[in-house]
Amino acid sequence: MWYKPPMALDLRWHESARTLLRDLIRIDTSNPPGNELRACELLAEALVEGGVEPKIHRVAPERGNLVARLRGEDARLPPLLLSAHLDVVPADPVGWTHPPFAAEEADGCIWGRGAIDMKHMAAMAATVLLRMKAEVGGFRRDLILACVADEEVGGALGARWLVDNAPDDVRAGVALGEIGGMSLPLAGRRVYPVQVAEKGLAWLRLTARGAAGHGSVPDRSSAVVKLARAVEILGRTPLPTRMTPAARAFLAGTLDAVRGGLRFAAPLLVDTLVSAVLRLAGDSPTARVVGAMTANTATPTCLRAGTSTNAIPAEAVAEVDGRTLPGQNTADLVREIRAAIGKEIDIEVMHEAPPVEAPPDHPMLDAIRAVLREHDPGGAVVPSLTPGYTDAKAWSRLGIACYGFTPVRFPDDFPVQYSTLFHSTDERIPLEGFRFGLDVLGDLVERWGRGGVEGDR
Repeated sequence: MWYKPPMALDLRWHESARTLLRDLIRIDTSNPPGNELRACELLAEALVEGGVEPKIHRVAPERGNLVARLRGEDARLPPLLLSAHLDVVPADPVGWTHPPFAAEEADGCIWGRGAIDMKHMAAMAATVLLRMKAEVGGFRRDLILACVADEEVGGALGARWLVDNAPDDVRAGVALGEIGGMSLPLAGRRVYPVQVAEKGLAWLRLTARGAAGHGSVPDRSSAVVKLARAVEILGRTPLPTRMTPAARAFLAGTLDAVRGGLRFAAPLLVDTLVSAVLRLAGDSPTARVVGAMTANTATPTCLRAGTSTNAIPAEAVAEVDGRTLPGQNTADLVREIRAAIGKEIDIEVMHEAPPVEAPPDHPMLDAIRAVLREHDPGGAVVPSLTPGYTDAKAWSRLGIACYGFTPVRFPDDFPVQYSTLFHSTDERIPLEGFRFGLDVLGDLVERWGRGGVEGDR
């Protein structure tokens, strides 16, 4: 065992969580269609057996959300919400080393779709709740578990449904969910990014128009050609760099972690570092991640034009996945796109959701640092900005401070980085890392549940 915990849960809780995770993976909740209700019922059985009464909100045939609550002694203290989504992206079994819904154990890992994204958190959080009920007395604040549907396609039947239809079931002071708390090896150090902000969403439709005509007579101003020019520009031209506090904190914290002694100098070096990476690293994975953290982005994803090979269509359409930084909005993104592609293309907003930010100086972050320092003295916690979408979009509408923290420690020699496991072939979680995460989450929840933490009122 490479992990020796300072405060470990009893082994029966480790085994209970392991069994629960494997059982959850074996329920195919690929979205579409979802079928999360079966997973809710599995969790409900485990909770009832442990003396916790859950509530299942059935929102559509075979779709549901589970909520459970442990009451604390002081109703004045805002609850802690532990959040996980139960749906997963589809998995074609071709190319998998182990079947995606078999939850097989091999090479020290549990393999399967949802092992990392994010049934491991559902299993850990439910187990922590059961342990708190069975063994931990004197906790002062309410603890809420929410295991939800539909996150992978926007959450309309999941977290968003709960916020709109049952807000009092999930209202809290702090929520812990994705993405963060998973170890990342950098220059001999383990860095644990914790999401404190995520970019906004702006899905756009770009429409080019021109004269219809016969394909035998080329038209350089046709709708297809205009659209192709615009898509090519968006594909090769980065939008303006903007440094947000969350991105600066992540980059400065990471720089300090891998180059000790730069605590005060790191923030001053960030702009130079970002400029150098974007200029010199080309289209490398590092440059792409840094670019996504430091600019609004517009990624062409869908193209539609014409119905006949020999006919020039009068209209061509591209759909664009736009993401906006904290402090920016959809109108800002549209202005930047317009400046890049010109005025010939119509731009329509299909769907949008604002960026999310949580306080960077919240006591929860101090608690996370303290717990991780004890469980992994060689690790460093850094706040992070996530380019993607999480259920924090919904929870934040209730005034909840949302942090990405679903802890897993990966072995230093693990063959891939955790970020490459999301939505990928051979998704898996190391068993020792899962046990580490259970201990860390249990320790954190116990401390937070017991305390009237200063500032969290």
